[in-house]
Amino acid sequence: MALHANKGKIYFRTPSSFHIYLIFFTLALAAHTITSSGDTSQCLDWGFTENLECPTCDKIGVVLHDEEITRNCEECCKVPEVAAEIKYDKAVLEVGRSVLPLFPEVEGFYKNRRKQFSKLQTKLTRLAMRPVIHLYRDKHDEEPAESMGVSRWKEDSIVEFLDEKLQA
Repeated sequence: MALHANKGKIYFRTPSSFHIYLIFFTLALAAHTITSSGDTSQCLDWGFTENLECPTCDKIGVVLHDEEITRNCEECCKVPEVAAEIKYDKAVLEVGRSVLPLFPEVEGFYKNRRKQFSKLQTKLTRLAMRPVIHLYRDKHDEEPAESMGVSRWKEDSIVEFLDEKLQA
């Protein structure tokens, strides 16, 4: 209900269905904008960095077949100017030595399957750091082109991801 004044008279007017729909649509649009912009801290908790590009989410969906990870990825990604198929020359799995046992799937990959990737290096740190895979376009690059947190990933998902992302 709204309070209106017309020629010195005050009266109440009930909103029309159109106004109710308009208000609902505006609130829904605002809620979608807030959630789709991706809360940076939530994205980091999910293992996604701020330079995550949306085509990567499509590939993750195809490779991992995990709807939750794909949905989270899509909430955090940005659309690149040019979406090209990018293969990387080097990957580095970085994880804290003390916390590796807290991530049994990543630990299984580290112990059993990492050696099948000649372009993968591993870096065990002293810090209590969650597992992250850094991808480099050239093996001599100092800064990664892309980084992905893999703390919640299954061992097979890590293997499929590296198969997809690394050059042969």
